[in-house]
Amino acid sequence: MNIYESISSTSTMIGEIISYSDNFNFKQLPKDLPNLKLILSEMKCKIDSLLSEQCCDNINIYSTSDYLDYLKTYLKELKTQSQSWKATLKTSQEEDLKIILSKLSTLYEYLEIVPNVPKDDLFSLSPTHDRWIRLLSITEKCHADIESKIHNKYRKLLGRIATGQALAFKDKNNPPPAAKKYFMLGLGPVLYALSKKKALRKANLFYTEPSLELASQIWNMLESKMLRKLMKIVTKSIKFDKVIYVPKLATHVLESFIPFNSQEKYSTTPVDGYVMARILSTKKFGVFSKKPDIQYNKLIFHIHGGGFISMSSASHQVYTNVWCRELKVPVISIDYRLAPKHPYPAGLDDVWQAWHWLMAQGKSLGLSPDQYVIVGDSAGGNLALALTYKILSSGLSGPCGIVVAYPALNLDKNSFSPSLLHALEDLIIPHTFLKICLDAYLGDSANVNDPTVSPIHIENEILEKFPPTRIMVGNEDPLHDECFRFAEKLMMCGKDVRIAEYAGAAHGGLSYSFKGGIKETKDMVMKAAVWMKEMLGIN
Repeated sequence: MNIYESISSTSTMIGEIISYSDNFNFKQLPKDLPNLKLILSEMKCKIDSLLSEQCCDNINIYSTSDYLDYLKTYLKELKTQSQSWKATLKTSQEEDLKIILSKLSTLYEYLEIVPNVPKDDLFSLSPTHDRWIRLLSITEKCHADIESKIHNKYRKLLGRIATGQALAFKDKNNPPPAAKKYFMLGLGPVLYALSKKKALRKANLFYTEPSLELASQIWNMLESKMLRKLMKIVTKSIKFDKVIYVPKLATHVLESFIPFNSQEKYSTTPVDGYVMARILSTKKFGVFSKKPDIQYNKLIFHIHGGGFISMSSASHQVYTNVWCRELKVPVISIDYRLAPKHPYPAGLDDVWQAWHWLMAQGKSLGLSPDQYVIVGDSAGGNLALALTYKILSSGLSGPCGIVVAYPALNLDKNSFSPSLLHALEDLIIPHTFLKICLDAYLGDSANVNDPTVSPIHIENEILEKFPPTRIMVGNEDPLHDECFRFAEKLMMCGKDVRIAEYAGAAHGGLSYSFKGGIKETKDMVMKAAVWMKEMLGIN
């Protein structure tokens, strides 16, 4: 089927659904049907406008075809649902209608962008194109032989988690007491086991009308005392785990770098304006030991994920503890300020200030990092690359390596790539949550083309100064495509860059490596450890 036929058949399908719903004799009109018909009508109008010969010649065939394939999947689902309609819809049918309206609304938002994706875009090229051949030469395909198995494991684990969240926060305006909340979370896996279809309906319904407050509450549940205690059971502890607070001794991250002539010391108790950091080590060292002269000259500088709005260094210890033990060097994990209370560039300034203090005064702790790697996942991957950009553009000595897992590289809501469509079915970062996170972090003033906001826009003159860079991402992760675009930019600058692509993996793999999680994600943790050993020259 050529692109003209695909567009035409999609338009016809939408028209049939609209006509069927118009002529259906409802005793009581479903609540979401008017909005659904409005979205479908506007979608059909836009799709019909692509049918002219001139438009068909100018649109990006590849991105449009990918998009239409996804759209048709949901249209067929809606058509199947409509065939079971009665004069009065059941509650479950009303819920299914609401869920599909949410997904079609997101697809409609992309419809304005999809046809106009540049024709030379990486994901609009044949797999045999020279650019892909070069990229595949630096790509390691992991778990390709067990892709279906991995996919099913992610769906099962994330389905259980999402169902528990939906039950715990069923009344979004009146969250239950903590004890009841955790009880309902525990029921999620039970309901999923008894009725997968019903459980997933509840989870997807829950995501149709999210709020920033709700998203923060859900993702921050790992910060609660009860769940932290539970995580300690399934996460191997580390011998030395200390939180400190460091002063800001440099100009703001968006200003030209000037160090302050200050001798402010770190604190072991909270101080207003200081940045919180967690130090992990296999043994006490420096001022924390009986031998204060002992200094570490290698370390891992870690920045956690959480959509810029949630989580902390503590909730990521499921894998930072492992890295610390494997490399036998300290991990410094930064607890930057979170949106929406602290939108861009607050979080970035915190990691910048923490980095600068460590370089300038780390010796007072027992840390003299001649060699260090910067590591981050998801939102933390964004901040890791933005920090590296700031360091290098300020003429300062950069890290000896960068490791980023599924980084958020492009925060422009008006951009499109096929992998973003995975968010329509993602149960941890669903399409509705992605929008909320971007709005919260960007605020009213952030420029999405600024490299400190969207690292995909880092200029070549800075990329040419980048150290060896390693990227890991799942092939079902909404952030997948930008990882390859960024890798290509580094490769074109002649840099040492590698990608590990994990088959069947969705977003957040490192965090599922706990006991009882997804066993295969431990491979991601160990892959990152191997990379960091190479960068730091550790045998």
